[in-house]
Amino acid sequence: MGLHEIDLRAFHGFGKAKEFNEQTWCVSELFWSFLKQYKVNNVKKCVIIVTDDYQKKLEVPESFGAIRSVKIELDLNRYFESNDYERRKKLLEVTFQGMRQIAIREGWELEPLEQAYESCIRNDIKYHFFLRDKLKSSLDRKNKIGIWCEWDIDTFKLFWVLLDKNNVELNRENFFYSSEPSQGEFAYYLNWQWIDNRTVLVKNEKRNDLLSWELDVSVK
Repeated sequence: MGLHEIDLRAFHGFGKAKEFNEQTWCVSELFWSFLKQYKVNNVKKCVIIVTDDYQKKLEVPESFGAIRSVKIELDLNRYFESNDYERRKKLLEVTFQGMRQIAIREGWELEPLEQAYESCIRNDIKYHFFLRDKLKSSLDRKNKIGIWCEWDIDTFKLFWVLLDKNNVELNRENFFYSSEPSQGEFAYYLNWQWIDNRTVLVKNEKRNDLLSWELDVSVK
């Protein structure tokens, strides 16, 4: 069974916890994206709590059913003084450190975590990707459409991207934006299909009555 989620958050009571927790999504989701085949027995979720309260017991994983939790030290004041890349790097470090501590406790392999860390670095610690790694051909087979996701430290954006049959990009437009990265999780449930050769319907498979777009994707 695969790991469903890595939840990276500040300790309860930290004054900027909401702001910090919003900024963790891009890195925790990026790291998790490289662990979809990681063998974790029946564990579904790993919670990594960062704290600058040095009196707390750190790096001792705890178990709650299918959840594993660990506390990791981070200077939160210095975090908020850092630029975007430095923040992403700090988030990556505590994610890796927390997952490693849990893996040691559980007897999981460590190499996949090291590979996930290196993959994050190669991607500049940015979670930008085509949803489902998929492009769908138009009805006349002349064009393809993909949904491009940019999950950043303080924003979440979705773009439709039109390509020709040789995968040369013709056009792209932003059709969803949020200043709350935590809102981006719904993207995993999106599906899209061509209605005709210039219109694409995008809808949420779980909540298609609430989130759907009919997009004109013709070349302007």
